[in-house]
Amino acid sequence: MKKLVALLAAIVLLFGACCVSARPAAQPAVGVTEAQPAREDGPADENGAEPTEEAEATPAPVPAPMSGEIGTDDISKTGNITLSVSCRDFLDAGYQFGDIVTLAFSDKALDLPFGSSYSDVDTGEPILAAREKDNKLKAAINMGDFATACGIAVKTVHEDETVSWEFPGNTEGRLSFTISMKEPGGYYGQYVAHQLSYTDERSDYPGLTDEQFANFRVVQTAGMGKDTLYRTASPVNPKHGRNAYADEALKNHGVTVIMDLVDDEASLTAFPGYEESCYHTVRHIALNMGTDFTAADYREKLARGLRFFAENPGVYAVHCLEGKDRTGVVCALLECLMGAPLEEAVADYMLTFRNYYGVEPGDAKYDVISQGNVVKNLQKLFGTEDLEGADLSACAEEFIRGIGLSDTELQNLKANLRADHS
Repeated sequence: MKKLVALLAAIVLLFGACCVSARPAAQPAVGVTEAQPAREDGPADENGAEPTEEAEATPAPVPAPMSGEIGTDDISKTGNITLSVSCRDFLDAGYQFGDIVTLAFSDKALDLPFGSSYSDVDTGEPILAAREKDNKLKAAINMGDFATACGIAVKTVHEDETVSWEFPGNTEGRLSFTISMKEPGGYYGQYVAHQLSYTDERSDYPGLTDEQFANFRVVQTAGMGKDTLYRTASPVNPKHGRNAYADEALKNHGVTVIMDLVDDEASLTAFPGYEESCYHTVRHIALNMGTDFTAADYREKLARGLRFFAENPGVYAVHCLEGKDRTGVVCALLECLMGAPLEEAVADYMLTFRNYYGVEPGDAKYDVISQGNVVKNLQKLFGTEDLEGADLSACAEEFIRGIGLSDTELQNLKANLRADHS
């Protein structure tokens, strides 16, 4: 009964009005763990029985507000903020995944969904998250910079690419906050719809090939050269157990040029087994990119990566850690550049969700994920809501020129991606 109710709630609320707002100014529109299966004030008890009229008439008590403070050292380089409230204490106080809460600072208040992962909201949307791997609550934007976008702090990127933060008009370097309940269960339907999980165990994916387990594949969209561009999880980072499979696939397919979106050169070369990996023989660039593709440093690094491809013909590969978010944005951009229609770019992006989560076309979550991620990403990159009616190749060219590539570099990039390596 719980699952049925949760599913119905997700469907009913999925396309409803947005539950996230910000005060006093509008905030940017920010991506997975097991769902909290049912709210304590939900429609069925733990044995699946229908609630009594008395139970329905007795709402759960509203949790008390919780306060704390942050310092500039609580802000990550990507703009996520670690709050001085324990995840366990927050949940024990009665807040539940799918609630909408208000995070208030001295001069602003933000209404945020409360979830268990950044992936519980669409790309570009803000969230208050109690992730299983974290001790403290985090305020973040999925694939974005919360501290900057919400006006909490100002970021400085130094010459050595380290980052520092300052609170505007605050010389003490500390900022107080309060979290309070806005709407119990106000985001619960969409929270349920976002729930996905994967494991790092190869044996849990008997239906996938080794290459699929590594999220490795050739990009085969319209206009792309045959066997010219591949995408993959990291071939060197062992965090998710896919690196050895990715490395073998890159070697087997003769990749000669790699764009690493997530590492800098020092961290890349420090991974165990680097010297024996494909990296030992290929040309590569390590970009150490963040996730906010509207940020100036993201665009500058992406321009460096695309310029590297333009200057180095070969068989290409793009990767981040999982080959999912950053890689998904870059590959969708290149696919559009080369003439892929929207449905092909979406289909390629969604293969990642088959490989990690078993999401297939026709599944209830397929359209939710694609619309909330790759479609929204392309809308933001190209500055248009109407992707169906847009010339996506022209949009991609305009974007790439806008981040600094010359016409000659752009044409060289297209020629290299069009080459046939079969």
